[in-house]
Amino acid sequence: MNLPLLAPLTAFLLSGLAILALRRPAKALGLVDRPGGRKQHHGTVPVIGGVGLLLGFGVASLLLPVALRPYAALYVGLLLLTVCGVVDDACELRSGSKLLAQFVAAVLMVGWGGMQLAAIGIMPGSSAPMDLGGWAIPLTFLAVVGFVNALNMLDGADGVAGGVAFVMLVWLGIAGVLAGAEAMPGLALTLAAAVAAFLVHNMRNPWRRKAGVFLGDAGSMALGFAIAWFAVEASQLPGARVSPAGIAWIVALPVVDTLSLMVRRLVKGRSPFAADREHLHHVFQRAGYSVAQTSYALTLVAAAFGAVGVLGSLAGVPDVLLALGLVAVGVAHYVFIRRAWRTMRALRRLHGWASQAPGGRPRSFAPGSVSRWLVPPVVGWRRRVALGGVYLLLFSLPLGLTGVRMGFALVLLATLSALPPLWRDLRRLPAAWVALALAALIVLRGLLGPGQGVPSAWDFLWVSGPLSLVVGWWLAGARSHWLWCFLTLIAGGSVAFALQADWRALESGRFGNPWDWGMPSVTGFVTAAVIVTLLGGIIAGLRRLGRGWRPLVVLVGFGAMTVPVVIVLVGTQYTTGWLGALAGAVVIALAAIVFGVSRRQWMGFVGGAAFLLALAVGMWTAVIGNPGPSRDAFAQPLQAVALYLGGEAALAERTHAPTAQRLDLWRATVTRVAERPLTGWGHGGLPEQARRAGDYGNLQSVYGATALAFGLPGLLLFAVLFVLLLRELLAVAREQLWPIAWVLAALGAGAAIHAMLVLSLQIHEPASRTVIVMVTAVYAAAMFQRRWLAEQMPARAMRPAAAPRLRAVAGRRTGTDG
Repeated sequence: MNLPLLAPLTAFLLSGLAILALRRPAKALGLVDRPGGRKQHHGTVPVIGGVGLLLGFGVASLLLPVALRPYAALYVGLLLLTVCGVVDDACELRSGSKLLAQFVAAVLMVGWGGMQLAAIGIMPGSSAPMDLGGWAIPLTFLAVVGFVNALNMLDGADGVAGGVAFVMLVWLGIAGVLAGAEAMPGLALTLAAAVAAFLVHNMRNPWRRKAGVFLGDAGSMALGFAIAWFAVEASQLPGARVSPAGIAWIVALPVVDTLSLMVRRLVKGRSPFAADREHLHHVFQRAGYSVAQTSYALTLVAAAFGAVGVLGSLAGVPDVLLALGLVAVGVAHYVFIRRAWRTMRALRRLHGWASQAPGGRPRSFAPGSVSRWLVPPVVGWRRRVALGGVYLLLFSLPLGLTGVRMGFALVLLATLSALPPLWRDLRRLPAAWVALALAALIVLRGLLGPGQGVPSAWDFLWVSGPLSLVVGWWLAGARSHWLWCFLTLIAGGSVAFALQADWRALESGRFGNPWDWGMPSVTGFVTAAVIVTLLGGIIAGLRRLGRGWRPLVVLVGFGAMTVPVVIVLVGTQYTTGWLGALAGAVVIALAAIVFGVSRRQWMGFVGGAAFLLALAVGMWTAVIGNPGPSRDAFAQPLQAVALYLGGEAALAERTHAPTAQRLDLWRATVTRVAERPLTGWGHGGLPEQARRAGDYGNLQSVYGATALAFGLPGLLLFAVLFVLLLRELLAVAREQLWPIAWVLAALGAGAAIHAMLVLSLQIHEPASRTVIVMVTAVYAAAMFQRRWLAEQMPARAMRPAAAPRLRAVAGRRTGTDG
């Protein structure tokens, strides 16, 4: 349908004018809110925002080129709740009277308007929505009345209810457009425009220090009723592209907040309708967030929820998974509020990282505690831009190249504005000069070479080191963000999997096709690196279990994240990924021996590895359909290697074709490199006549491709760079600057990546090479942190004997990093 813009624009203008015109009469009639009790605003504020926006919506909706007679019950219900709300704002009605008005509005919606929740989504094993039958009408009543109250309870801080209502109406309008509905999208977006006009007068911003008007009960109840109507209608449209579970995500925030608190009140033996200050916006404000920051944060959360529902439905994510996600959100909210005194501490730390005093230093320090290691060399807007770019590229990494490029562009933009301090740190580091030499060789050889082939010089340039050093420099000063960066990668991977997986095949139980899980090589490469990192998190949780609540949260959280990641890796059937993960686990075990980890740490490693192994075998049985990988799956490649080395190439290919083809490529690579051992060929490809059948990208080694492209000098520079960075990582472990579990996770991820690069190219895939850049950046972060600490402490303090002093400094830094 073609959405006319006249009605929304008119609604915005008329609503804004109506709100301005009603402010003075509202004060004369006593329609104002005064501070006191739970109300902590300043001065008397008119509560006619809802009346003004509804007046603008009512007039502007008449301009829509659609029949409005089917929505007569909507208008009557809005009028009823508006009148009830105005009376309540003036003289405070009893809750029973308001509940009666809401019930009557629900009766109008169901009986006159014909809106009801007839079906709630497709269950597993079925192709049709589940019909509610006789439960449809009572559940609709409950949903409408419950949502009206939920939005009303959310109206506790300037801009929260209005901002959340605005994004919900926009998402519902989009859902209607996708379904091809005639009237509903126009009505929803027109009402959203009216709400936007109200937010101009209500939501705080740099030009508005306090709200000019409040929504009032009239506005919150009427808006709740309208959103409930549009949500029910959107969920039942014949051509709906957004499933009922997806619609539930759109309206989830106020519902989850209210239901969670009602359960908590019942557990305490209180009335579920009792007023308190435990809503999300109260928790944010007690944690130090301003009213404006709270409203913007919750509006963004509501927008993100809507995106999950709409995009998940469009991607074909099964309704049962969307519903389980909502349950998980509800449980997380309950725990968040129940542990409010702890979550507020976390929110305060997050607020402290984002809030810097003028000049870029944290707000307060004990005398003499500020140092270059505690405060990164560059803070303020440049640091925020760089970290924003890191978050963007990590989230976009599994999704596509555009977001990754934008993220790196933000990092480079911030870096260009901070070149002097960066160069001051780089110029004394051998790894920096090796990376620059390698990049120069790649650029020069790429310009002189043919410029064709896979991988190209550009692919090599990405992973040559300079980009990793830049990202690592910013990460070194943002250690508090590392966990959030990793969780952002997990979130991006979840979205990518939801968009790329063939849900019809998976829902029907057909798990055997690896392409139904995404691109096998890329998905397998990323998930293998993630699994090893998750193993490090499991180790960290197990080794500190019983020492407070954080280890338990880490253990449960990382263990829960491991389950779907292992399932996806099993589904891709990417053997190289499994070998990489195995190599990472072996390196973690060897490193644990070298570092002399405690019994608890060994328990963590053994427990985590056993958990992953049991999970992998179980998932293989469930997903692939046979009892785990057979003995031949491991024996045949080894037999093929032995036959090939014994001169039986044809028999080796019959035994295990991929292994024979890989060895063929490697032999051709050695022959080709021998022709130009010092200069290489300018790209990592082989002539067609040097290849046999097979997937070159998945069979060639990146190290062989490096020697092909840049000769033995290029391969040597890559090796030297890795050794230098590895030495820095081992040093932070030896000096105990990092928790040992962090070092083990970084070593394991690096080992997994290098093992997979022995067996495949990967750097020609944007997602894979970005993973390489980021893991290398973590190694570089260790190098920069050691340099900063060496600058502000005597040289002897960098010896292992000074570890207690270094740990003390590291502990202070953890609490002050911005």
